[in-house]
Amino acid sequence: WQRKGLPWVVKLVAALRVQRPELQLCVVGPEPAEVAHLFADWQGGYTLAGWSDQSPYPGFDVLLHPAKAEPYGMVISEAMAARVPVVISDVCGAAVHVTSESGAVLPLSAPLDAWVDAVEQQLSRCDPVPQFERSWGWVAKEYEQLYSKIFADRQMC
Repeated sequence: WQRKGLPWVVKLVAALRVQRPELQLCVVGPEPAEVAHLFADWQGGYTLAGWSDQSPYPGFDVLLHPAKAEPYGMVISEAMAARVPVVISDVCGAAVHVTSESGAVLPLSAPLDAWVDAVEQQLSRCDPVPQFERSWGWVAKEYEQLYSKIFADRQMC
């Protein structure tokens, strides 16, 4: 949860709740007891859902994923496939698939205000998020190209 940026999310949502006091944060993944201390100053406005095999994406207005290091971030593509906008860090591998129509990608060095603005834009949007599609066939083709390049590079050695 630290690598995934939960402490930053807590600060970010606390700042958003100044203008949107009814805003709710749902934390999916870590054990509630492990992260409850992050909400010591909160008076409600959050749910610690713990681990789930199936995240309730249709119930979310935006996915926040300011990870410090994330090889891909399957949760990002799953949210976009469910037409949920995303606001993520630029170190997530899935960032290459995030378009301006599906959300925002920010550097971790961006100030809190920039993150607040990006989330506010997604919460205020009127247009639907296009559905993200990345078929297994597409993934297989990417891997085939990758392995062909690796094989060719090894032949040169």
